[in-house]
Amino acid sequence: MGTAMTTDQQDVVQMLIDQHETVKQTFTKVLGETGEARKQMFEELADLIHTHELSEQQVIHPLTRTADQGERIVADRLREEAEADQIIAELRGLSADDPTFEGRLEGLQQAVVAHAEREEDEEFPLLRELSDDQRASLADELRRAQAGD
Repeated sequence: MGTAMTTDQQDVVQMLIDQHETVKQTFTKVLGETGEARKQMFEELADLIHTHELSEQQVIHPLTRTADQGERIVADRLREEAEADQIIAELRGLSADDPTFEGRLEGLQQAVVAHAEREEDEEFPLLRELSDDQRASLADELRRAQAGD
């Protein structure tokens, strides 16, 4: 069974870390654009964040809840996600050329990056305690949750 199939892409932790990296890179791209291109790239970013958070809520958080301090950890993450959603909604209501757009976008970037780091510090160690098979099946669940949106 120990074939090359159980590489990184089969590991839910690596999959989530890769997605965090993609989100960070997409922020950089949005900040590098202007006008309509910025707005389009922002929509892409917003969708990326939404799909990622939703799948974590369905697949990762239920597992975290079973851990010591799990309820608190999940409550904190959900609060951060709600705050990010609020900023995304505000940004969606602005034109990309709005003078406040960039500052709000940078605020969102800081919030999302800090959120990802807290997940990596508080939730990922719990995932790393699982067997390779369990992490692989969680990766499959995550993929399904993200495809089904």
